[in-house]
Amino acid sequence: MRIQAYTFLCKRLSLNFRGTLFNPESSAILSLKREFSQWHLVSAVCLERKPVITQPLTPLEQKYFKYLQDLEVEKSFLSDHEKRQIEDQKVAEKIKSGDVEEVDKMLKQTAQDFEDACLEEFNKYKPSPRITDADLNNDQKSIKRKLDSSLLLLVKQKLGNDYRWILPQAIHQNGETLRQTAERALLEVCSSRPENVQFMGNSPVGYYKYKYPKVVRGNGICGAKVFFFKAQFLGSIRNSIKFK
Repeated sequence: MRIQAYTFLCKRLSLNFRGTLFNPESSAILSLKREFSQWHLVSAVCLERKPVITQPLTPLEQKYFKYLQDLEVEKSFLSDHEKRQIEDQKVAEKIKSGDVEEVDKMLKQTAQDFEDACLEEFNKYKPSPRITDADLNNDQKSIKRKLDSSLLLLVKQKLGNDYRWILPQAIHQNGETLRQTAERALLEVCSSRPENVQFMGNSPVGYYKYKYPKVVRGNGICGAKVFFFKAQFLGSIRNSIKFK
């Protein structure tokens, strides 16, 4: 009986100890949660300017493009302009043979006249260069640079005691959503009007967390959780200019 009572007592003590140690509502666990579960919620904006013009073709793309053109010419039918050229050639041969009735047809604009007029108009057209003044001056603050590439907005913000080039970001405040925090972060660092920027949804596209150095951990904040929101710049570069 003593052995059974001792065994029962040990089981009870073991259950009570485990219940105290692993109970999520115990004071020890709650104190650990308060110490390590407080984070700064940060929203960052990945603002992208899409390419304005196409990129130059690579040598492989040029060869493939020429192959498609040759294949199209080989399998295509005659266009109206080509049919008109053939008809004009027949009329010219009849006129040379002395057929007077065909002279009236030649008085109209021929296909060759139309082609020469189009070529003359085309030669007057001067496309703008692909390299802009911002590229030549290495103006990295301008959106009128690298027109054939995507651009991301980076700003110099203070992190700790240093200033670093990062995506625009701000710490979340009570009463606002994470997207509203991202919009506020963008307005704080740049002068773009809201209608020039479109956020791609209300959910973040990425997440990253890091811990602060021990020397700067204050008020129980152990680090930051950064949520990235994707946005696109919709403002026009130069609406009236055609690029090469």
